[in-house]
Parts: sequence; C-alpha cells; structure tokens
Amino acid sequence: MHNLLKPHWIFICVTIPQLIFLYLFWDAYTLIDSDLEMESIQLWKYYGAGMIILSLLATIYASFLSFRNQKVSTVYAVTSLISFSILMATLVLNAEIMIPRSIPEWMLNSEILYKYALTFYIPACLYSILILVLNSVNPDPDQNNNWKNIIPLILIPGITYLVFAAGIPFVNQRYFGEHTMMIFITFITIIFIFFLLRGLYITSIKRGREWKYANKIWALLLGIILPLLGLYLNNSNFSGSDFINTGEGVFGDFSHPLFYILCIFNGLFLLLPNTKNQASRWAFFIARSLTLPFTLYFCLVFIPMLPLGVMTIVVFGLGLLLLVPLGLTFIHGQSLWKDYQFLKTFYHPLAVKLTFLFAVLAFPLFMFLTFKKDRVQLNKALDYIFEPDFSIEEPNFHTGSIRRVLRAVKTQRSNRRNSIFFGERLTPYLTEWYQNIVFDRMSLSNDKIAKMERILLGNTTIPPTSRVFISSSSDQIKVDTITSTTEYFKEGDYYKTTLDFTITNQTDFMREYATQFELPEDAMISDYYLYVGDKKEPGILSEKRSALWIYRQITSRRKDPGILYYLDGNEVGFRVFPFNNKETRKTGIEIIHKENSTLTIDGIEILLGDPSHTKEQEIIENENFIYVPSTIKNKLNPTLRKPYYHFIVDCSEHKETYQSTYTEKINEIMRMNFLPSQKAKISLLNYDEVLLDHEAGAPIDFSRQAFEGGYFLERALKRAIAKHFTEKEEEYPVFILISSKKIYSSELSSLKNYESFIPDGIHIYSADFNKKELSALGMHYKGDPLYSKHKNVTTSVLTQPSYSIALPPSSSGNLRLKANTFNPDQTLNALNEWEQAMYLKGANLYLKLHPEKTQTHWLSFVKKSFETNIMSPLTSFIVVETEAQRETLKRKQKEVLEGRSTFDLEETPNNSMDEPAFWFLLSFALLLLLWFRKKGIIA
Repeated sequence: MHNLLKPHWIFICVTIPQLIFLYLFWDAYTLIDSDLEMESIQLWKYYGAGMIILSLLATIYASFLSFRNQKVSTVYAVTSLISFSILMATLVLNAEIMIPRSIPEWMLNSEILYKYALTFYIPACLYSILILVLNSVNPDPDQNNNWKNIIPLILIPGITYLVFAAGIPFVNQRYFGEHTMMIFITFITIIFIFFLLRGLYITSIKRGREWKYANKIWALLLGIILPLLGLYLNNSNFSGSDFINTGEGVFGDFSHPLFYILCIFNGLFLLLPNTKNQASRWAFFIARSLTLPFTLYFCLVFIPMLPLGVMTIVVFGLGLLLLVPLGLTFIHGQSLWKDYQFLKTFYHPLAVKLTFLFAVLAFPLFMFLTFKKDRVQLNKALDYIFEPDFSIEEPNFHTGSIRRVLRAVKTQRSNRRNSIFFGERLTPYLTEWYQNIVFDRMSLSNDKIAKMERILLGNTTIPPTSRVFISSSSDQIKVDTITSTTEYFKEGDYYKTTLDFTITNQTDFMREYATQFELPEDAMISDYYLYVGDKKEPGILSEKRSALWIYRQITSRRKDPGILYYLDGNEVGFRVFPFNNKETRKTGIEIIHKENSTLTIDGIEILLGDPSHTKEQEIIENENFIYVPSTIKNKLNPTLRKPYYHFIVDCSEHKETYQSTYTEKINEIMRMNFLPSQKAKISLLNYDEVLLDHEAGAPIDFSRQAFEGGYFLERALKRAIAKHFTEKEEEYPVFILISSKKIYSSELSSLKNYESFIPDGIHIYSADFNKKELSALGMHYKGDPLYSKHKNVTTSVLTQPSYSIALPPSSSGNLRLKANTFNPDQTLNALNEWEQAMYLKGANLYLKLHPEKTQTHWLSFVKKSFETNIMSPLTSFIVVETEAQRETLKRKQKEVLEGRSTFDLEETPNNSMDEPAFWFLLSFALLLLLWFRKKGIIA
C-alpha cells in the first residue's frame, strides 16, 4: 500500500481527472457564454482559474518528487484535501448562478456542474485521504489500536444528528445557511472516510488468527452481504410492506442477473485463503483480477455519492451502503497486492503484471466485443430496411440479434425518465458505453424502432406517430398576404423568386404555423428568413436531422424558430413558432427555378417567374442528369406502353392459414380483370422476398417462403420500381397487394420519391377478401377491369442516339437521371446556380435508386448543399434566436455528420455527461433542506 506514496499517483488521481474536467468545463462554458450575465461569466472564469492553478501546482510538485525520487508528504495531502474540498463545495453551491434558469435544460443545466465537481474532484480528495491514512499508521502492525477508528465511525453519525437536530436551533439561524451546511457536510464526510479507510487498513495488516478472521468478516460483509442487499434495495419498489423487484433502480438499473452473479463470485474470490501453494495462489490471483473491473465499476458509480454518505446514514440509516464500494475497492486492492507480493518471489514480476493486465481487461473486452457484434448486426438490419441494396436477394443479418438489440434500446428509452428523487433509471456508464459503440452516440427514433419491429418481428408495442409536420388550420393561423419578387438571370436563363409572407394568429392562444406545399420539379429553395421581433434573421442551412431536433427543443421553450425541410418527393414542410395571441409575423422564402409556373400555398396561388423574359427553351443535359422543359416535352410523340401485373402476397407471421385463400384470390383477380397470365409475377413477401412467375390456375409454391416477420411492402415496391428503371424495362408494373390486412396509402407515402422512375405512374391496387373488386391506393378508381384501364396508356419518350427517357404526361418540365450512374465527386463551380440546384435534386434521385450508396455519399451531398446554399432533401433552413442556440445546432450537426446516416438524435435530449444520473444529488439535497426546515433547524 505504501506504493501509493509514490508521486506518479498524483498524475493519475489529480492531473488526468483535472485535465478531463477542464476540457468538459470549457466545452460547457463556450456553449452558453454568449447568453450569460457578467456575474455568471466571472464565476466561470474564477473556477476555471482555480482548477488550472491547483492542477498545475500538483503536477509541478509530483514532477519535482519524481525527479528527487521522494514520496508524497502529509503536508501536500492536507493542503490538497483542503483546496479541492473548498473548490468542490463552492462550485456546487454556485452552480445555479453559473448556469441560470434562462439557459434551457435541453442545452445545459446546473446539474452538469454537480456531476463534474463530484466526479473529478473526489479522486483528488480520496488520494489525499489515503496519504493521510498511510502516514498516520505505525509501521509496526501490533502498535496500532483499531478501537481508535471504530469509535469515531460510531460517534460521527450520532454527533451529526445531534448537531442538526439539537445544537443548531440554539444558534442564530441567520448565520447558518447553505454554505455552513456544505462546509459541515464536507468536513464530517472527510473525517468519516478517513477513519473508515484507516480501520480497514489496520485490520488488513494486523497479524494473528483473530485478525485473519476479521479480514474475512470484512470481505464477507463488504464483498457479498452488503452489496447484495444494496442491489436488492436499489432494484426494488417499496409498496407498503412489500418489496417488488422492478429493475427501476434509484441509482440506476442493476436488475440484470449478471450483477448478482458477479457480486457473489467477487465476494467468494476475496474470501479465498492466502495459501502458500503457488499454483492455487496464481489461480486465486487471476480470479480476483478478473472481477476487479466489477469492484472498480461500482466504486466509480458511487464516488460522486460519497459526500452524502454520512448524511444518508443519519437520515435513512441505510446510507452506509453508499460507502460499501469504496471499502470493497480498498479490500480488493489489498488482496491483489498481497497476491502480487507473494507471486513475484516465484515468478518474474513482469509476468505477474501482464497476467494481471490481461485478466483485468478480459471482461471489459468481452463486453466490448459483444457490443461490437450488436453494432454489426444492427447496421446490417438498418441498411436492409432503410438503405437497401436492391441487388441483394436475401438479408444477411440474424433476427435473434436484432430482437435483442431492439429490446435493449426500448428498455433504455422506457427507463430514461425522471423518478421523483433519483433521476434516470439506466445502467450507469454501461448504457452510455453501449450507445457510443452501437449507435455512435446517437439513437433510433421511435418510428424506426417500430418499423423494424413490424418488419423483422411481425409486430410492435410502439404506437405509430404522425409525420413531422402538422397542417395549420386556416381559422387559427392565416396567411394574410404573399407577395412575390422575381429576379431573372440571363446568363443561365433561370429565375429567383422571393416570397414574402405576413401571417396572423387569429386566436387568443399561442399557436404554431405549420403547412406543406409542393414545389415544381424545376424549383428548389435557396434562402429563407424570419423576423424575430424587429430583426430580420437569415436562415441557417443545416443538416436536416440536426435542424429538426433543435426546432423541437426550442419550441418546447416557446422561443422563435422557423424551419423549412423536405418531406416526400417535392413536398416541403414549413413551420414558424410561436405566434402569440393576435400576433402578425413576417417571413420569406427564396426559390430558384427554370420555368414560369404557379405555386399554391394554403390555397393562395403565386406566380413563380416573369413571362416577359420567356425565351425558347432547350434541353439541359450533363453527365448526371437531363432536364426536359415542358414546351419540348409536349411536342414529343406518345408511345404505347403495356403493363405487367405483379402480385405481392403477404407471407408474414401467422399468415400460413391463408395459403389457399391467397391462391383463389389471385386466380379470381386474373379472371375478372382479363389479365394475361403469361405476364404475371408473384412476390412471396415477409421481410424477405421470393419472386415467382405465375400462370392463371397454377398452384403457388408457398414452400419457397417462410411465414415469419412482417409484410415489408415498401422494399418490394421500391425494388421493383428501381429494377424497372435500371434495366430499362419496356413494360411498366401494376402492383396488386394480396393480404388479409387493410393497406393504407399513407403507409406508402415515401413512394413519391420514386415517381420519376416510372413515368406511367405508380399503380397499386389492394385486394379485399370480402369483396370481388379491387381498391386503388392513392388514386380514384372506378372499378373498371384492370386490363381495359391499362391497355391504352401512352407516354412521351425522348429518344437520343445513346439513350431514351420516358416522361410523364404532365404540363411541367421533368428532371431525369440519364443513366444508372451519378458522379458524386463532381465540382459544381462550373455550373450556374440553377444547375447546381438540379445537381442536388439529381443526387437525391440517385440515392433513392441506390439507397446502399447513401452512407458512402450522403456527407458529400450535404457539403455540396452547404457550398451552394441550396436546400436539398438532406438539409434544412432554420432560424434560431440566440448565439447559444446556433452553437448547439453546430455541435449537434457535427455529431450527426460523424455518425451513420441511418441513426437519429435522441428525441428527448440528454445533456449530461456519462452516467450515472445525478438527479439524486440535487433531489436529495433539496429533500434534506426541506427536512431541516421542517425540523426548524434552518430558516
């Protein structure tokens, strides 16, 4: 143990934690400094300077001792203990001034300073206490009397209670407040921990049979009995006289059986005798090393709780359990040190040290590899569902692994809620570690989790949510006027039209304006502004997920954001918040476009363009895309195109009983609609797809597909559409859905992004088992036979020597990919602004055609959107109110751009540092304060 007197421990216990603290402290300060008052800024600077000075002095002192080969002195221990204790206590007391209530909690809250102070100052204080313990114990074990330690451990809680309950009411209460209470709590905690560690140390070095028994009693008590009691009480819900194990622990979720198993084995390993047999001692050493991370983990979790240890003993009686991890760590370390001292006399010290290192790392490494395996399986499933490679015939992931990952994510999310006193019920540190490895510090939205469960598992317990916009009601918030101003750019032959809105809240309540509109195919948004008060704030072009996250957080605080973002296809969501009662606000959008057209927003038609600048249009073509203006398209000769019929059969879980019904229904549809049997295709679909050719009356080979998972209709449709485009099929598909459940067109809204790949239109019909007629999804259908409805469909086709492109029969121009390739690395400097906009639109089409390329190219396309300042489906224009909000947006965007394109930001922000949740500290202090006031101890 006297090895702890070597100065390198100062680097470990003081320098490194303080460097981490300084980084986190500075990171928090730079996030909110623009919104702080001078008093708060001064406090940040004072405490920052204090940390730097103390850390620098400790580091210089340790370097000096290392150079002189001297040990750490008692004077340093006392000085360091007093200095860091004062800094820690005063920082906690002033946290709410340094982070005032004007700073929203989703951005940063004063709780984070409690965490920083208690997590990073306490190691320095504990090290100083250990130095004092070692220097206060006589080198001769028999000269130390342990009663001198036991008596204070008994008296301190009693004296504390008497001081608060009996002594303080006789003191002038005007001079007794938070500062006095904090100093007293800090002082008695230090004294209590000193005598506790001193008693354990003296017991461990005492000689004789009775002291060996004492060591084993301590190991049994601190290694098994009290830890198991603590786990049980933490994971139990106290309901009357019953103790119900719920897993919703007050200090975190430790309900997994592995915690109990490791607790028992860890205690048993510490109870093993210190035998003189080399082989047995080697095995015991390895066993104790294997479980050391378990002991250190709980010590790390409960280090921030140490200042409350003595007080919780006084108030609850069970507060002693908070000190158990510290005592257990001391005993575990002593046991391993004795093993090392014994083994190094028989083996090379390096071999013993390497064995210790490998054994200590074994369990963390196992967990790391398990988390990595979950990450690989999750990424495969996410890619298959959200960014699929349509050329892959079968999924390459294990549904069992995905089921476990989704269960873990849902458990973490359901437990991420605040209890009355003790905060978020997650597994401290491990939850954060799991999320960092598996999710790149991000998450999955509820919608994605629900979709994955429906597709892969067949059902979900998460209810569906609405889309990310809410249409405004015209009788609540009304667009008063929309004025347009158009600028024509002769070089490039395109327009920029600015739309200026005045919008009024018609009610006496706070409202949000939210609407959607569809842009012409040749148009994209190139700027946005919103008046915040009397100031015109320009829109910030940001990554879309980051912008939507920030918007949700700001609106919860009733501030002034506005946002524009793509929905499906050319649909744009537009939101402004808040509108106070009867308030009128101004906002505006700039649109870049090629042709004159009409845009409709909330029933108001606006002219985009200037007819006076109209000139003869021509086809715009480059290596990536081709744009055919409406005037040229309308002159093309129509071409007759024939359909083929594609039945998509529901083979999801529990649908095997419908096999005969499916066959009868398909044959009935083909007969009644006069469908040519030689052209029919059948997809047997769950989350996987088996494609069959089918003739009327022929049996369907259902043995080719398992009935499991969900009905992944979206992938089958997109895959068929992409195949139609990439293989240049002359016949277009007509889809007929065969399922016992009702299919709604809203479930297939994302197909709007695929309309350009089938100029004949996406035709989807659904079979009703109770009716003979088909129902059309997303279109009006009179019930005519499909054969007669589709036999005379004509489409305009642009034919060139090297390619031909089919175009829909609409009045607008069309942008189309020239081929199945796209250059994601093309520099846009040589293109004019409109061509840059069309490049971004073409890039989006390419990613829809090849979703598997998204992770590879989406970051490049986001950066190109930033370079051109043109909003793409991957980006969003947002207006925020303060510099701190801009900084938060910037950091969230950095977090998103460094992660995977399939992940999301947390729907409920968690701005704390790594677990455990420290709501306990704040809540318990408040509870204690109320108790003192109730007893009349303080005013």
